[in-house]
Amino acid sequence: MKKILYIVLALILSIVAVAAGFAEENEGHLEVSTFWITPDLNFANGYNGWVCTRIGIGETLIRLNDDVQLEPCVADSWEQVDELTWKLHIREGVSFHNGKPVDAAAAMASIQYAYDNNSRAVSYLDLKEMSADGQELTIVTNNPNAAVIFNLTEPLFCIFDVSSENLDDMPQGTGPYMVTGFDEDVRVYLSKNESYWDGEVGLDTITVTEIADSEARSMALQSGETEMTVTLDNASLILFDNENYNVSVAIGERTNTVFMNNERPFTGELALRQAISWAVDRETYAATITGGEAATGLFPSSLPYHNDELTAYTYDPDRANQILDRAGFVDTDGDGIREINGENIHLEFYMAASHGSSDGMLLAQAIQADLRNIGVEVELLMAENLSDIIASGNFDMSTDNSNTAPTGDAQYFLSIRYGATYGGSGSDHSGNTGRYHSEEMEALLERMNSTFDVEQRYYLARDAAQILLDDAAALYLTYVPMNTVSASYVKNAEQPTVDYYMITKDLTIEK
Repeated sequence: MKKILYIVLALILSIVAVAAGFAEENEGHLEVSTFWITPDLNFANGYNGWVCTRIGIGETLIRLNDDVQLEPCVADSWEQVDELTWKLHIREGVSFHNGKPVDAAAAMASIQYAYDNNSRAVSYLDLKEMSADGQELTIVTNNPNAAVIFNLTEPLFCIFDVSSENLDDMPQGTGPYMVTGFDEDVRVYLSKNESYWDGEVGLDTITVTEIADSEARSMALQSGETEMTVTLDNASLILFDNENYNVSVAIGERTNTVFMNNERPFTGELALRQAISWAVDRETYAATITGGEAATGLFPSSLPYHNDELTAYTYDPDRANQILDRAGFVDTDGDGIREINGENIHLEFYMAASHGSSDGMLLAQAIQADLRNIGVEVELLMAENLSDIIASGNFDMSTDNSNTAPTGDAQYFLSIRYGATYGGSGSDHSGNTGRYHSEEMEALLERMNSTFDVEQRYYLARDAAQILLDDAAALYLTYVPMNTVSASYVKNAEQPTVDYYMITKDLTIEK
């Protein structure tokens, strides 16, 4: 009997030892979920570069800090030579994940690859030529472009070894983590970059899984299936307001916006767009739906060119009704809906979940109710592919949650979203969605090309924001509070202002 007890005890001890060894072995592993992983990891395809920087495999020459200011990354310094020429020094000691050193020629090849394979690159650089000399990279543009250095922070210009064989599944970047596997379930397997140029990397391995739905990501975090996630709906955050979780929230670069189609019969009327702008209750939306702050204009309070002194719209339905009355938009048949030329004002409002959040759809429902109060009928519609609807122009209103400063500078976003040439690639991330055109805006954008002083560029961005408000170009609703939520033992899982940076070298686990 005593012998049997010894055997049982030995078995228990061996199981405990194995379990302890397994726990120790996995202390350096983290399960992460995100709302979006691209079908491949080739940084030059579409917006894949954004995923590459978020999962910690790709880095740009220059990056943005939490004050949305430029800071060195793969390049440690830069200078403007003249209106067309910029020189950057590639940091010594940086290597790709395959061990190849990063010099100016490698960086140039990566930028050229992006330029040759992605139409967005032309808008950013207007490249004439590049040259490489050791660690010195020279970029020359065809025309003056004061935003060049800012534009290089866009993850489209991640630095990858473009001579490697499998850019789609096993790209060789410079980030703190390297890809060890990528499968059809949209899951990326990462391991520590032992030779990372910027110091010790905190975890051994990470698995990143796409879970598109916010509620599903919330449930996965509660069950332990995932240990860190991003962009939960604001209403879900209360579930994690306890000692078992860390919740990090920051106003980012995104603004919950509703584009109004300036070329449609109803929303093409300035008076109607102005009335709609006065009729929506931004403060209540921020308090009850999105969190964050009510928007006073296009650019969030996190950006250095946000302006609190803009002449902005507040909630004033009486003023909205007065504008419509003066414009002759009245309800003549008593059905509660105002008319234009005998036709009821009926707006088709297309919705979609944006950036992994369903807040846009909740905002649409609230707007529908607010506009009904001023006699404007709104029909809410869902589209399988919102970008197709936008490209066709067959809509009156549409939700949007775009990054208003994808490069930290205002010019690119203003040019793409509000410049004279709209449509872009048909993507809902690019193109002048609202078909907006303003000679005043065009003149301002032209000035930005040759305004190299950063502070002066800020003033121009603020002027642009006021022009858009004056023209009621779109509805700016709330500034988006981005969030990162993790188990309490995950350390340094901080939500950055710039949402390109999710997985960093600083993540650790302390169980």
